[in-house]
Amino acid sequence: MNNKLIGTSLVIGGLLQMTRMIPIAASDGIKMFENFPPHNVEDTIRAATASGWLISHIMVFISSIFLISGFYSLSQKLKKNGQDKAAIFSFVGLSIGFIIYNIGAVIDGLFLPVVSHEFLDSIASEKKSWSVLVGYTHEFAISFGGLAFAHLLLSTGLLSLALNRIKEFKLFGIIGLVIGSVAFIGYITGILDLMVTGSFFLTGGLTMLMFIFFFVLGIKLIRKPNSIS
Repeated sequence: MNNKLIGTSLVIGGLLQMTRMIPIAASDGIKMFENFPPHNVEDTIRAATASGWLISHIMVFISSIFLISGFYSLSQKLKKNGQDKAAIFSFVGLSIGFIIYNIGAVIDGLFLPVVSHEFLDSIASEKKSWSVLVGYTHEFAISFGGLAFAHLLLSTGLLSLALNRIKEFKLFGIIGLVIGSVAFIGYITGILDLMVTGSFFLTGGLTMLMFIFFFVLGIKLIRKPNSIS
């Protein structure tokens, strides 16, 4: 895959991740920062049955395909430039991260709506049981998401170690190292929560910066196709 195709993959994947909350925010009954992200079971059911919920999670699947393929080809080029260890470990870490992310997305995007509709359709005596199941399903999905974000953020730091040694990508190397280092310090100190719920906006903000980083890196590769041979 040439640099323009790698860049295009990163741009598409990054853009899908950056905008995946739009379908949910545009759904009827969803009020960002008021009842979304969900604060309780009622909010969770409202979100899971929203018209944009499935679309948002499909965007995760499609994005992951583009990003994994893009990073695989990029890692091969970085290996040719003598960055074997950083390239291999970063790609493995990113791939594991995206796989875990998609497991969580399947649970949250496909199973949670089914359980939520069962709650809505159940009789009064069964609602408590379904309510508990809704809560556990969402928390189970979030646990995968939190672990995935940790892999992705830390692996971005590893990727940046390789990028930092290429003249055209020095700035990207520095920015990526900052993202990875902040994540590392955050997880070590407990400021960032692997379950996400304890640090939703901090983790979400740092993850959004990471996807913007992927997007801009893709643009760089498209505009400078000969920057990595």
